[in-house]
Amino acid sequence: MKTCILIFTSFLFITAASFGQQLKDTVVDVDGNMYHTVKIGKQIWMQENLKTTKYSDGSPIPKEPNNAKWKKLTTDAYSDYYDKPKMSKQTGRLYNFYAATSPAKICPAGWHVPSNKEWNILEEYLDNTVDTTITGNLGSDIGGIMKDTGTAHWSAPNTGATNSSHFTALPAGYRNIGGAYLSIGLIGVWWTSSEEDKLNASYRFLTYKNSQINRSFVAKNSGLSIRCVRD
Repeated sequence: MKTCILIFTSFLFITAASFGQQLKDTVVDVDGNMYHTVKIGKQIWMQENLKTTKYSDGSPIPKEPNNAKWKKLTTDAYSDYYDKPKMSKQTGRLYNFYAATSPAKICPAGWHVPSNKEWNILEEYLDNTVDTTITGNLGSDIGGIMKDTGTAHWSAPNTGATNSSHFTALPAGYRNIGGAYLSIGLIGVWWTSSEEDKLNASYRFLTYKNSQINRSFVAKNSGLSIRCVRD
């Protein structure tokens, strides 16, 4: 009986581990921040949220801690959660859509902010039954496959988290259009490079309370995380 249990457990481990492969390759941004990489299907993603304060050409990304100014922005900017740079060491910085899509390129050379289509490819690899044409919650366990496990970063219960993709999604929260910092520990929200309309752009988010991934759109002057994907 013990032998059967061990064999079954090993089978589950092999199956769960097959979604992603952590690579030895790393990438460094112009600020000197180093990122680990992970191969998920045919795509290679950074394993951490972007932390840079400069574009790939070395030019600075404007920082805007003031809420009133943040609210009126129609140009690129970033911020640290609660304007505390130490918090960005773990969860990365928050950028508006104008920074995410700047011609100066926010990701390191050879990398870029993923489009809706590229997020769809990731989602379909993790669940080949998912309907990526809809908005709202997608799939049943994509979020769990992507989320870092445990409650060191995610609030309990961190439903369904296995991180079997090695994406290691963290709950960095976001900054809303009024400048308020919200939901750290509860949700992770990432820009796509895809515009929804003149004022809004598409994003993905994961939450501590379910194991799905959500596709929707938000105002371009919101502050969200960025995960870069390799060209």
